[in-house]
Amino acid sequence: MTAASTIAEIQLRMQTVDQTLAEKHERAEALEQSDADFTKMLADSQERIQALSNAVKGYELRLNSRRQRAETAKQQSEKLNLDANECARRARLLEDLERNLEGFSQSVKLVMKEAKHGTLPGIHGPVSRLIKVPREYAVAIETALGPAMQNVVVGSEQDAKRAIGFLKQRDGGRATFLPLSNIHGNVLNEPGWRIVQA
Repeated sequence: MTAASTIAEIQLRMQTVDQTLAEKHERAEALEQSDADFTKMLADSQERIQALSNAVKGYELRLNSRRQRAETAKQQSEKLNLDANECARRARLLEDLERNLEGFSQSVKLVMKEAKHGTLPGIHGPVSRLIKVPREYAVAIETALGPAMQNVVVGSEQDAKRAIGFLKQRDGGRATFLPLSNIHGNVLNEPGWRIVQA
């Protein structure tokens, strides 16, 4: 009886052990499957991380390129700004010189100031202010005209006489006046030459 009871108990324990062993095998298989799944997920994640890292590097390269272009554009903008300010300063300086008739004789300045106030009618201005010359010919025309650039163009002889009288009153010096009523142009009539209209 005792032996039969012990055998029965051992068999029961063996069944329990077999059942536990089967459960452990099932759990081991499940864990192996989970391990395989996690290993695949890890590989996928690493691939994704690599792809994202490559994308980040690409974006960083593009960002650096755009930053460099922005910096270059900023430097060009600052340079253009400085150039524009310098041009504006020079333009103001030239306007001041023009307004103050710098480079003209005292007599021409006096006549032009009076003409501006309206007390000397018929004054058209100095020759240099009345002619327009392409830039490439400016020096040649200045050289050819010389002091005649300060000659004052007036409408008539009466206007010239009034201006001369004004200069005498003010002790303003001398000036040459060119009345339009007395100026007549000549036609260039040389063989082999022809006038081209611009």
